[in-house]
Parts: sequence; structure tokens; C-alpha cells
Amino acid sequence: MFGVLDTSGDMQTYGVRMFTMAKDMIQIDKQTWGNDTNLRQGYVNDLTYYNYVYSAVLYGDTSTYPPVPSFDSLTQPLIWALDQNPCLPYDQSLCSATKRNWNSSIGYDTNSVSLGLLHLTRNVMNIHNGIKIGASDGPFTPNPNELAFLEQTLEWDYLDGWNHVALEAFSETQDQYQKALNLNVILFALELVLVFLGQYVVVSKMMNNFKFMDQCIFDLLSRLPHQVKNVPEIAELLAEHDIIPKAPKNTVPPEFEVKSRRKSSFFGGQLPGPMTLILQRLNASRLSSWVLKIR
Repeated sequence: MFGVLDTSGDMQTYGVRMFTMAKDMIQIDKQTWGNDTNLRQGYVNDLTYYNYVYSAVLYGDTSTYPPVPSFDSLTQPLIWALDQNPCLPYDQSLCSATKRNWNSSIGYDTNSVSLGLLHLTRNVMNIHNGIKIGASDGPFTPNPNELAFLEQTLEWDYLDGWNHVALEAFSETQDQYQKALNLNVILFALELVLVFLGQYVVVSKMMNNFKFMDQCIFDLLSRLPHQVKNVPEIAELLAEHDIIPKAPKNTVPPEFEVKSRRKSSFFGGQLPGPMTLILQRLNASRLSSWVLKIR
């Protein structure tokens, strides 16, 4: 639908440009164009793109971005706006025969504007392509009746008709935008769930590793020599974790008791599990010297 929105805007823009340039051929605006050759060349170039856009409206163009769908693949509201709308002006009262000054001598009658926007656009394109043939050969003055037809149908029928198509395409793109927005919210919520689940798995695995490390440390402690296990601090630690029964106090001579109970840390933070307790409760140097004396 974004492609339809773009093409409908181009049809409005170039419809006005081509009409203005065709009128300038009667009395050239030299301040704008400089000379007649520049005007005619600009007209031919713009009409080439105008014809391309009209062709894209009918047959589509997937090579552009956004791609333009063909007329047959459009939704029913867009098909109606392009080919079946019998009253193109916003002011619906203008579709009454009494509100218009019809002039069949210039081709401006009910059938020219009530058979759909594409029918009117084909008539407009035929007039411009005829002017292009004359302008390509040299200085050229368009047919006044054709210019009068373009002027009568431009604002109320041609521009209002294509603007109605643009509004319908915009409405449908808003629906697509809302669906995409809802999908994005759902995906974002799923991403959050995955992130929290991933964090939970990582933390759980980390805690399991800590528990395994604790078990390994307790296993190592249970294998210590009996004399070391009798150190009050170690005995108390092992008893707290039910590795050995609580040992009676003062089983170690006073000179081997650890006096310092300063908390130890590793890089400013506490180590997990029993390692923290050991470092908090033992003076490593005193304990090492004591173990050596025993040996």
C-alpha cells in the first residue's frame, strides 16, 4: 500500500505540473524557463515520468521501493476509488447536474467525470501525449479547448479523485502499521522473557558450581590430619557443617591458639561458602607453622 500512496501523490503532482507547463506554452514565462526550448524539453521529460507512474498504477512495478502492486491485486476499496467512484469531488453536491457548467464542445460533460478516476486520467494523459508530439517538433501552441478541459476537471475531479485514493491507501497502511506495531510489542515481550530466563539459567548454574566447590572443599577438609581437625577454628567449622562432631574447647595448647580473628577478603570482596569462613577464622601463617611443628 505504500507504493500506491507514492504513486497517487505523483499523479497529483505531475498532473498539476503538466497542466501548468502546457499553459506556459501559450505565453512562456521566461523568468522560469529562459526560453521555449527549455520549456518544451522539460515538458517532454516530465511527461515521460508521468506516463511511467500511470503505467505503474495499472500494471504495478516491483522493481521500485516501495513496490507498487498492480491494479488487479488492490483491495476492493482502492479499486472502487480508482475505477468505480461516480462522484470524484469531496463536495458531493458538485456531482449534481445543476452545480456544473457543462460544456460538451470541449468534452466536458457528465460522462467525462462520472465513469471513474482512471477514465478521466486516460483522457488527461491522451491530451498531454498529444501536446508532447507537437512540442517535440518545435514551438507549439496547445489546443485551447483541450486546455479548457484540463482546467475544468483538474481541481474538483482529477485532484480530489487522486487525493481520495491517497487517503484510502493511507488508511490501509495505518492498518498494516498497527499490525506491525503489535507484532513488535509481542516480539519485545518474548525477548524480555528469554533474557530473564537466560539470566536465571546462568545464575542457577553459577550457584550449582558454588555448591559443588563447597562440597569439594568439605571433602578436602574431611581428609585433613587429625591434629589439624582439632584446631578449634577448623573443628568448629567442620562441626557447623556436620562433617565431624563438635570438639571440646581448649584441646590445643594455648600457644597454638589463633589470636587474630580479622576478616579476610579477596580483592575487597568475600569468597563464597566455607572458604570465606576459613579465611575469616584462621590466621594462615600461625596455622601453617603449627602444622609444621606437629609434623
